[in-house]
Amino acid sequence: MSEAPAPAFVIEPMADLDELRSLLRRRWGETLMMFGRSWKLGDYDAFVMRDSDGNILGLVTTVLQKSTRLALTLDNFSEQPGIGRRLLDFVMTMGRDEGARSLRVLTTNDNTPALRYFQKHGFKIVAFYPGAIAVYRQVAPTLPEIGVDGIPVRDAIELEIDL
Repeated sequence: MSEAPAPAFVIEPMADLDELRSLLRRRWGETLMMFGRSWKLGDYDAFVMRDSDGNILGLVTTVLQKSTRLALTLDNFSEQPGIGRRLLDFVMTMGRDEGARSLRVLTTNDNTPALRYFQKHGFKIVAFYPGAIAVYRQVAPTLPEIGVDGIPVRDAIELEIDL
Protein backbone atom coordinates (compact mmCIF):
# COMPACT_ATOMS: atom_id res chain seq x y z
CA MET A 1 0.00 0.00 0.00
CA SER A 2 1.51 3.34 -1.02
CA GLU A 3 1.39 6.50 1.06
CA ALA A 4 -0.73 9.42 -0.06
CA PRO A 5 1.33 12.18 -1.67
CA ALA A 6 2.21 15.11 0.56
CA PRO A 7 -0.01 18.14 0.03
CA ALA A 8 1.43 20.69 -2.38
CA PHE A 9 2.38 24.04 -0.92
CA VAL A 10 4.01 27.04 -2.44
CA ILE A 11 5.63 30.01 -0.71
CA GLU A 12 5.57 33.11 -2.86
CA PRO A 13 5.94 36.87 -2.54
CA MET A 14 2.74 38.69 -1.66
CA ALA A 15 2.48 41.21 -4.49
CA ASP A 16 -1.11 42.38 -3.93
CA LEU A 17 -0.81 45.19 -1.35
CA ASP A 18 -4.58 45.35 -0.77
CA GLU A 19 -4.65 41.64 0.05
CA LEU A 20 -1.58 42.01 2.28
CA ARG A 21 -3.20 44.93 4.10
CA SER A 22 -6.29 42.79 4.68
CA LEU A 23 -4.23 39.87 6.03
CA LEU A 24 -2.25 42.12 8.37
CA ARG A 25 -5.39 43.76 9.72
CA ARG A 26 -6.60 40.36 10.94
CA ARG A 27 -4.00 40.34 13.71
CA TRP A 28 -1.60 43.25 13.53
CA GLY A 29 -3.11 46.39 12.08
CA GLU A 30 -1.70 48.23 9.11
CA THR A 31 1.33 49.75 10.84
CA LEU A 32 3.60 47.27 12.58
CA MET A 33 5.47 48.38 15.70
CA MET A 34 8.46 46.11 16.21
CA PHE A 35 12.15 46.26 16.88
CA GLY A 36 11.88 49.84 18.12
CA ARG A 37 10.24 51.37 15.07
CA SER A 38 7.11 51.46 12.97
CA TRP A 39 6.97 49.52 9.71
CA LYS A 40 4.62 50.46 6.90
CA LEU A 41 3.65 48.51 3.80
CA GLY A 42 6.60 48.54 1.44
CA ASP A 43 9.19 48.69 4.25
CA TYR A 44 9.47 44.90 4.32
CA ASP A 45 9.02 41.75 2.25
CA ALA A 46 5.90 39.63 2.61
CA PHE A 47 5.49 35.98 1.66
CA VAL A 48 2.42 33.78 1.74
CA MET A 49 2.08 30.03 1.78
CA ARG A 50 -0.68 28.76 -0.48
CA ASP A 51 -2.17 25.31 -0.83
CA SER A 52 -2.75 23.62 -4.19
CA ASP A 53 -6.11 25.42 -4.50
CA GLY A 54 -4.49 28.84 -4.04
CA ASN A 55 -5.82 29.39 -0.51
CA ILE A 56 -3.55 31.39 1.77
CA LEU A 57 -2.46 29.23 4.71
CA GLY A 58 0.12 31.54 6.27
CA LEU A 59 1.99 34.81 6.05
CA VAL A 60 5.44 35.99 7.08
CA THR A 61 6.74 39.54 6.85
CA THR A 62 10.48 40.03 7.00
CA VAL A 63 13.28 42.51 6.39
CA LEU A 64 17.07 42.38 6.33
CA GLN A 65 18.87 44.79 8.65
CA LYS A 66 22.64 44.66 8.27
CA SER A 67 23.55 41.03 9.02
CA THR A 68 20.27 40.12 10.72
CA ARG A 69 17.05 38.98 9.10
CA LEU A 70 14.01 40.12 11.12
CA ALA A 71 10.72 38.24 11.07
CA LEU A 72 8.18 40.97 11.77
CA THR A 73 5.06 38.80 11.66
CA LEU A 74 4.39 35.09 11.37
CA ASP A 75 0.84 33.80 10.97
CA ASN A 76 -0.86 30.49 10.35
CA PHE A 77 -4.36 31.21 9.04
CA SER A 78 -5.29 27.55 8.78
CA GLU A 79 -5.95 24.72 11.19
CA GLN A 80 -3.04 22.83 9.67
CA PRO A 81 0.05 22.45 11.88
CA GLY A 82 3.50 23.21 10.53
CA ILE A 83 2.69 26.30 8.46
CA GLY A 84 4.64 28.62 10.76
CA ARG A 85 7.59 26.25 10.83
CA ARG A 86 7.72 26.06 7.01
CA LEU A 87 7.57 29.85 6.76
CA LEU A 88 10.31 30.23 9.39
CA ASP A 89 12.48 27.71 7.53
CA PHE A 90 11.91 29.72 4.34
CA VAL A 91 13.03 32.96 6.03
CA MET A 92 16.04 31.22 7.60
CA THR A 93 17.11 29.89 4.19
CA MET A 94 16.62 33.36 2.71
CA GLY A 95 18.79 34.82 5.45
CA ARG A 96 21.56 32.25 4.96
CA ASP A 97 21.50 32.78 1.18
CA GLU A 98 22.00 36.54 1.59
CA GLY A 99 24.73 36.18 4.21
CA ALA A 100 22.72 37.05 7.32
CA ARG A 101 24.17 35.69 10.55
CA SER A 102 20.96 35.47 12.54
CA LEU A 103 17.17 35.61 12.50
CA ARG A 104 15.36 37.64 15.14
CA VAL A 105 11.75 37.62 16.23
CA LEU A 106 9.88 39.77 18.73
CA THR A 107 6.95 38.90 20.92
CA THR A 108 5.23 40.26 24.01
CA ASN A 109 5.45 39.11 27.60
CA ASP A 110 1.95 37.60 27.54
CA ASN A 111 2.52 35.47 24.44
CA THR A 112 3.66 32.35 26.25
CA PRO A 113 2.73 30.09 23.30
CA ALA A 114 5.12 32.06 21.04
CA LEU A 115 7.86 32.13 23.68
CA ARG A 116 7.54 28.38 24.11
CA TYR A 117 7.40 27.77 20.34
CA PHE A 118 10.47 29.81 19.45
CA GLN A 119 12.59 28.44 22.29
CA LYS A 120 11.65 24.85 21.38
CA HIS A 121 12.91 25.62 17.86
CA GLY A 122 16.32 26.86 19.01
CA PHE A 123 15.74 30.58 19.52
CA LYS A 124 17.33 32.25 22.56
CA ILE A 125 16.10 35.33 24.40
CA VAL A 126 18.55 38.12 23.58
CA ALA A 127 16.76 41.26 24.75
CA PHE A 128 14.00 42.33 27.10
CA TYR A 129 12.31 45.72 26.77
CA PRO A 130 10.27 46.54 29.88
CA GLY A 131 7.36 48.87 29.18
CA ALA A 132 7.95 48.88 25.41
CA ILE A 133 4.33 48.20 24.53
CA ALA A 134 3.16 51.48 26.08
CA VAL A 135 5.51 53.27 23.66
CA TYR A 136 4.27 51.13 20.75
CA ARG A 137 0.65 51.96 21.63
CA GLN A 138 1.35 55.64 20.93
CA VAL A 139 1.72 54.70 17.25
CA ALA A 140 -0.50 51.59 17.21
CA PRO A 141 -3.29 52.33 19.72
CA THR A 142 -5.14 49.11 18.89
CA LEU A 143 -2.52 46.99 20.66
CA PRO A 144 -4.43 45.18 23.40
CA GLU A 145 -3.99 45.92 27.10
CA ILE A 146 -4.71 42.32 28.07
CA GLY A 147 -3.32 39.38 26.14
CA VAL A 148 -2.98 35.61 26.32
CA ASP A 149 -4.51 34.05 29.46
CA GLY A 150 -5.47 37.48 30.83
CA ILE A 151 -1.85 38.60 31.18
CA PRO A 152 -1.32 42.38 30.88
CA VAL A 153 0.65 43.21 27.71
CA ARG A 154 3.55 45.41 28.78
CA ASP A 155 6.94 44.23 27.60
CA ALA A 156 8.68 43.15 24.40
CA ILE A 157 10.96 40.14 24.24
CA GLU A 158 13.41 39.60 21.40
CA LEU A 159 14.61 36.13 20.44
CA GLU A 160 17.33 35.10 18.02
CA ILE A 161 18.67 32.03 16.27
CA ASP A 162 22.02 31.73 14.52
CA LEU A 163 21.88 31.05 10.82
